[in-house]
Amino acid sequence: MVAATVLLAAAGGLIGFGLSGVRAGAVVATVVSVDGPVLVHREGVPRPAVEGLVVYDGEQITVPAAASAVLDLPDASRAELGPETSLWLHHEGAALELRGGFLAVNARHRPADRPLAVRTPDARAEVLGTRFTLGADEAKTHLRVAEGLVHLLRIGDGAAVDVPGGHRAVVADGDRAGLELRPSLPGTVLLIASYDRAPTDFARFNRLVGDHLLGRRLRHLGFRVETKAHADVTAGDLVGRPLVIVSFSEWGVGFEQSLERIGLRAADVPVLCFEPMAFPTLGLTGGRQGVDYDWGKGPTPVDFPRPDHPLSGGLAGERSDLFFDRPGTFGWARPGRAAARIATLPGDGARAVLFAYEAGADMIESVAPRRRVGLFLDPSQVGDHSEAAWSLVEAAVEWCAEPPHGQPGRAER
Repeated sequence: MVAATVLLAAAGGLIGFGLSGVRAGAVVATVVSVDGPVLVHREGVPRPAVEGLVVYDGEQITVPAAASAVLDLPDASRAELGPETSLWLHHEGAALELRGGFLAVNARHRPADRPLAVRTPDARAEVLGTRFTLGADEAKTHLRVAEGLVHLLRIGDGAAVDVPGGHRAVVADGDRAGLELRPSLPGTVLLIASYDRAPTDFARFNRLVGDHLLGRRLRHLGFRVETKAHADVTAGDLVGRPLVIVSFSEWGVGFEQSLERIGLRAADVPVLCFEPMAFPTLGLTGGRQGVDYDWGKGPTPVDFPRPDHPLSGGLAGERSDLFFDRPGTFGWARPGRAAARIATLPGDGARAVLFAYEAGADMIESVAPRRRVGLFLDPSQVGDHSEAAWSLVEAAVEWCAEPPHGQPGRAER
């Protein structure tokens, strides 16, 4: 029997599991475990969710930031609720109503006349026994299929596509041009962070990006995210990842040594690096600060000489609305000749704030085993409002997670 795994990160959506025979007031779930101050709202009264607590029809579960919960459903399926999640459980129509947050469901194989149905504001997915991830917000639905086949339907006009294993599809209800179908690696993104001697701005960035902003964005794209301190990461943590993200660090804490210790430069895994100091360690640039990489004072505009490249995030020309909305530092690099320079400093196309190496391309004294991206984000300025900057981050994530040569992705962790 094939299990079906559903990951749903959404601002809103409905999930129907075909749970027949559930009556008003009936048991619709049982709490298996909780981590943090999770609440069950019963008759308008919030109470702590504890192991073994029975959840009835119409009740709500809320999970705050940095918390999680696991539920058993009546058909022996299991649901995991992530941070910042509000979930209602119903006996009519949709069994689960996710109005915000992250949901992972390991569902049993279903009969042909009762397919697993997943509804978001933009789309409906139907599946019989497979593994896939689904993320949604108010604008888009992202589907990633690990194995099997998922029938994805756009609610607005009824357009549909069958998404096979190792592929992803994106639905935007306002976009009638068609459904995007591309190869993609499923699994859990690893974020390598540094909390050693972090200045206030850096500590804020790591907290927001690791636990909130980037985590939320990745979940909306259909990914899990695991954050680990650089000193705790091992080479084994890299295996089977769709993407490894290298966050910011302070000087002199052993961050580069940690990346070297785990062999990230040669690892057969896509890498997105936000830290210019780590560029030489990963072979993305030479090691001369001030020549191969450095920081400068902002604000400054940024040029996009290759708007047709998928990493441009749809941006073109000169932009001043990325990371530098107030004075601060910005990072740049001079990558190798084989690198694609996506965003550069005005008047100097050799200095890039966003660049990439295709898998197999020559880097600095090594070859990129998988796709590599260098992208600077100012830790004191990136916020939830920086939509242009986040469009680049999301484009980099999607590009990195696409398998080499357009082949379906198989590895998963």
